[in-house]
Amino acid sequence: MPDWRRWMLLITPGIAAIILAIACGADAGARLSIAPTPAPTSPIGRIPPLNLPPITEPPTATAKAGQSLFESRGGCSACHAIDGVALGVLGPELNSIATTAAGRIPGYTAEQYIREAILEPDAHIVDGYTAGLMTVVMVPIMPNLSDADIDNLVDYLLTLR
Repeated sequence: MPDWRRWMLLITPGIAAIILAIACGADAGARLSIAPTPAPTSPIGRIPPLNLPPITEPPTATAKAGQSLFESRGGCSACHAIDGVALGVLGPELNSIATTAAGRIPGYTAEQYIREAILEPDAHIVDGYTAGLMTVVMVPIMPNLSDADIDNLVDYLLTLR
């Protein structure tokens, strides 16, 4: 390699640093130093909590099958609302049914309450809703639901806390 090329390779970085310093407003004779940037501070605790809908992906295969049934041929989503899943308005919303069902009837577990509410809809009427409405709506649908369908639907509703 000719000497002038070696010389250019040696001084080019220095010239580039001087040009950069001048462009940034520094004195051409000043020494360049790059100060480390401070680490960003964590915003945790300063951001208000987000009101996101619940996770709509059930954790088990039976609960997933129950959600599919809820959203489709089970007809549940036509009347019941679940954030991010269904917009029904005729029946009670079910966002936290697993939690509320556990304390609704003394001596009942959440599973017992939900199962009975599906199979005997007028057994316990939630305040603000009309007895007999679900029976009229469900008559054509219920005979098409197997015991396994009911089990899957209960499993899904038990994930809504």
